[in-house]
Amino acid sequence: MMSRRNLLQGLGGVGLGLMTAGLAGAAPRRPQRPQVKPVVPLLGSAGDVVWDDELQQTFSDHVRGIYGDGYAMLYDYGQDPGYVLAYDIHAGLASYNNNYWETFELGDLHMCNGMLVAPSVDDKGNHGFAAFPAKALGLTSFATFCPTAEILSNAVDLPNGVAFVAGDGNLHSIGFYVDENQTVQSYQNWAVSLNSGSRDSAILEYGSEKRMLAFLGTQAFLFDISSSTSPTLSQQVGLSDAPIQLATSGNAWYCVLGTSTSECSLYSYPWEVKFADHLLPIPNWVYKSAAQPGKPVANGNCVYFADAGGKFSAIDAATGKYTWGTDLGGDCSQAEIYIEDGVAYLCNTAGTLFAIDLGSTDDPQVVQKALGSSAALLGVENGVCTITYVSDGTGARHLAGIDMAGQVHAFSCESTLLPDEMTGTPGSNQPSNPVYHTYVQLFDPNKNPRAFCSVKVSAYEDLTLSDGSPATIKLPNGTTVTGMATYNLTATSPVWLTTDASGGLNLTVQANDLNCPSLYLWSTFMDRDESIVIYPDHGSTQKLQGAQAAELSSAQAFDGSKMLPSNTDTAALSSALSQTLSGGVSASMAAARAVQKVRGARYAAARRQGPKRCGRRRVLAASGDPTSYIAFPASTTNLQYQYPANAEAVRPYSPSASSSFAFDIADDGSITPTVANVRGASSTPLLGLSFSDFKTKIVHGLNKIKHIESNIDADLKQAIHTITSDAGDVFALTVKTIEDAVTVVAGLLKTLASDIKKAIEWLAELFDWPAILANKDLLKGQVCSAFADFTTRINGLTSTGCKDVHAFFAGVKGDFQKAMDNATGTFQGSTIGSKQANNNDPKTVFSNGSQGPANHFHSKLKNNVHQTQMDTAAMAQVFRVGSAQVAGCAGVNLDSLKSIIEGALSNCAIALKDDLEDILTALENFGKSFQLLVTDPGAFVENAITDVLNLFTALVDTMLDAADLVVEAVLGIVASLIEGIMYVATATIHIPVISPLWNAITGDPLSFLDVVCLLAAIPYTIIEKVGLSARSSGLKSIDGQVRAWAIFSFFASAADAACDADALNDPNSPLSILDLVMDSIVFGLSYPAGENLTLLGGAYWACQCTPIAINFSNCVLFATDSEASAALNAAVPSFLNAFSCVNTPGAICMALQEPDVYMGTDGLALIPNILSNLVLAAKPGVNLGEEARLGVAVLDFALPVIGMILTLAGDS
Repeated sequence: MMSRRNLLQGLGGVGLGLMTAGLAGAAPRRPQRPQVKPVVPLLGSAGDVVWDDELQQTFSDHVRGIYGDGYAMLYDYGQDPGYVLAYDIHAGLASYNNNYWETFELGDLHMCNGMLVAPSVDDKGNHGFAAFPAKALGLTSFATFCPTAEILSNAVDLPNGVAFVAGDGNLHSIGFYVDENQTVQSYQNWAVSLNSGSRDSAILEYGSEKRMLAFLGTQAFLFDISSSTSPTLSQQVGLSDAPIQLATSGNAWYCVLGTSTSECSLYSYPWEVKFADHLLPIPNWVYKSAAQPGKPVANGNCVYFADAGGKFSAIDAATGKYTWGTDLGGDCSQAEIYIEDGVAYLCNTAGTLFAIDLGSTDDPQVVQKALGSSAALLGVENGVCTITYVSDGTGARHLAGIDMAGQVHAFSCESTLLPDEMTGTPGSNQPSNPVYHTYVQLFDPNKNPRAFCSVKVSAYEDLTLSDGSPATIKLPNGTTVTGMATYNLTATSPVWLTTDASGGLNLTVQANDLNCPSLYLWSTFMDRDESIVIYPDHGSTQKLQGAQAAELSSAQAFDGSKMLPSNTDTAALSSALSQTLSGGVSASMAAARAVQKVRGARYAAARRQGPKRCGRRRVLAASGDPTSYIAFPASTTNLQYQYPANAEAVRPYSPSASSSFAFDIADDGSITPTVANVRGASSTPLLGLSFSDFKTKIVHGLNKIKHIESNIDADLKQAIHTITSDAGDVFALTVKTIEDAVTVVAGLLKTLASDIKKAIEWLAELFDWPAILANKDLLKGQVCSAFADFTTRINGLTSTGCKDVHAFFAGVKGDFQKAMDNATGTFQGSTIGSKQANNNDPKTVFSNGSQGPANHFHSKLKNNVHQTQMDTAAMAQVFRVGSAQVAGCAGVNLDSLKSIIEGALSNCAIALKDDLEDILTALENFGKSFQLLVTDPGAFVENAITDVLNLFTALVDTMLDAADLVVEAVLGIVASLIEGIMYVATATIHIPVISPLWNAITGDPLSFLDVVCLLAAIPYTIIEKVGLSARSSGLKSIDGQVRAWAIFSFFASAADAACDADALNDPNSPLSILDLVMDSIVFGLSYPAGENLTLLGGAYWACQCTPIAINFSNCVLFATDSEASAALNAAVPSFLNAFSCVNTPGAICMALQEPDVYMGTDGLALIPNILSNLVLAAKPGVNLGEEARLGVAVLDFALPVIGMILTLAGDS
């Protein structure tokens, strides 16, 4: 994510650190009294214009719009009829084709699954939603009208659709999807009654914290929408006035009340409203504004709003006190505030665009750009503001992208040719359907994943692309429908996709040839003339070039048949392949990058001469380094910068030496060498048919090669192949690119194999299922063994009243300052970034090409796990009946487990009763500083390690005392919880796509434990074949277990990020269960079982299961409809935060007591422990607004990855 520290430095201002104000003490510094700082125009009137298009259509001054998924959608409501424009921000004016519609009158605009949806009334008076699909259907789609009841309120976005109040008195939610016929379909998620006779205008707000606020007149309805089937009305509240504006956060809801600008105030109410004697609700606080406030936005510790007087204000969300502000000028009360990466963006009525650094509280740092009248900010992505305005000079309407961040993000990828499916039954199965699978990740400058970012994917040649979306979609109402699983890409018909919580994209192309068309990537941080090119066939081409005679002799298709006839001279064929591909793809890519570096430098020089481009630092070519958009150039070998963007991305042919060969091919596949007619460098090639004809007739046709004569010239960097077919056709092929050379090879292999598919299948990386299944079973065994050992140790601790654990807490309190001094000395002057290993490249976790196959399987799991057949009733049955797969388990009664957990919670509450106020105060102060992290997570690695550790100093005694009071209650139920977790983990489940594959391989029932261990066993087996290290001896070795732990941790972090990013995720959703099982396995593999574990270490590790116990307890209470369920579910983030406040000091003290194990060289063993705790410390951020919640999701993945790479570096 974008670093706030670098935001203003990149624009010529003074940058401020992410947490420098908050790290020094328990709470951020605040001004002593309200102060308003004037705007300092850091760039004057010279903004960074990325693109600026004068629209061809005539627009009125009454235009609204929205940006999302790479499209700007404009609605002109000042004309009759109105118009909607869907505008691809990358294609620019070229995106007009068939994307401009007449429309009925539209209400507020929303982006939903790549579609613009808006309340509307058709020409017959029918109420409903108009849907304009842009992302999914390209440039040839038309609007669809979806009927509903009369719509009274605004609509609000939900993760699976929109919600609105209708004239029937109900709160409705409907969703939209595009079916296999490329038609927009709608469906109803749910409808609930508001129990009010009022039919006044309504207003809604949804804050992504599983709560929704609906107003009918002065009546407020507070809903819990954590269930995807139907929301629950938690409270109904009457106010004195109808609200003008609404906002929500996890802890409160906010409304602007008043009837005039002088009387407007911002109110904060808790979600559980209390009432005074006169039955009016009691607010948390009231802030009176001098001018009418606009729509407030809750983010982190503050509520932000801009008012009619042009003032931007930050109000403390807990107290309602003014903390800081800045005068922007103009009326800002109608401005939509967008917050991204700790920066607020808005545009006033005068047409001036502002970027405000929310971390610069003492001296607000503001960047501004004056544009024109009738301006509207449509959205922000990567710091680039999509905005529409009317030029003061020409009066024409413009659509523009203004860069207010100046950040260069970067891509990484790995491509693999592999089988997509398995057919048959165990013992007689075989792989099928070869595909080129590419896993792409997007990173910010600090190598943090760039989550939920729009990426445009296109192709120079026509192809069918899949992003892993399931062919069938299970709607929230339980209905299964057929959706769009693939996209037909052309040079003019791209698709916009969105990275997941880990910054990833899965791109799959059907393998119909040895050449795979290149894929083009573009995102908003790039100039329109640039692109990044992926060559999915890079690895398979390398395999072709290095194919030896023995490998060719044994080459097989998926069905086990030989690729080549038995009498083929494979030595001659191997030599021909090597000579034809000559220098190979590595030399070719190096040459291509050199060419692009020259082009990039010229491009940069031209851009710097343009008046609109001066100062634009994020243009890649300005640095003259084409790898600037490539996160890890050394390990990402099939990515290339491309300028101009729309040019064919071919790899230049780079022969290593001059050579020649010639031979005849008989009908039986035998090869007879002949004397080559050596041609000089100046020779003119023979006249003959082209490459296109060769592909049609030989590679994909019925004809075969009878004679080939090749002359390769290293000086001219080309090869001339004269080929005669069995039909007498002569092909004169001059090879100038790797693509040309592979085409010649394809013709040779097809001639010998009779079917090019056999060659494709031979090149595919096959899954060694026997070895994978063996390692999967070993992993399961290790996890079960670790839990058994851990349970024994827990029982031993509790049998003595947890005296060793009590002694551990006492020791931490006594040794903490000494341990902190020790850690400070180790990390003095170091940042997290300075301690990163291998440039924080995730490929470090995998190595040896294992990431591609692993992510291919992971994409299938990730995209289908939501449809897992395992509901609450099945889960209860698992608890009661048990599972034969876990040896020694006698069975757990769900109701009994519920009672055990409720009893433990009650005992904890009693134990903490006298200290609860002090604990809550300590956590609140800690949170005020730490929550700054989740509002700009990308800059975390820039902070000093010692500053981060000092955050825990102020509350260590309080939290250790609290932990000491409840430890017996917590550890007393751990053994029962672990047994319950293992039952859930081993229950039989069915996951679409995954289960059929599993059945074809094993025929056994599938469980979450099986699928997770299989996921890790795939890359582990590939790595193991090459060798873990010189001192490894397989999975049971220390090296092997560390590698397996790192792989599990990688996928567990991705699952954790997906859970926190999913605003409607409930504790018993399949994704939550998957995350729980993954976390349990990570704990099991990291548990240091054995006699070498000291008493101190045993006590420390006894506490490490606490997060798993908390999450599973939440799962059980939710499943049993416990009265304590809602309270625990809401408190889980705070419980995890509190645990981190205990465990981080514990880790620091363990590093003092046992430095070889817990500190390591230069602190490399301690840092991963610190980072894993910081992930938990950030959890309350899920309730601090949308941006903070997504920030938590980024940290869920980014921090553990840093730790696991450091661990692998230390282990090696």
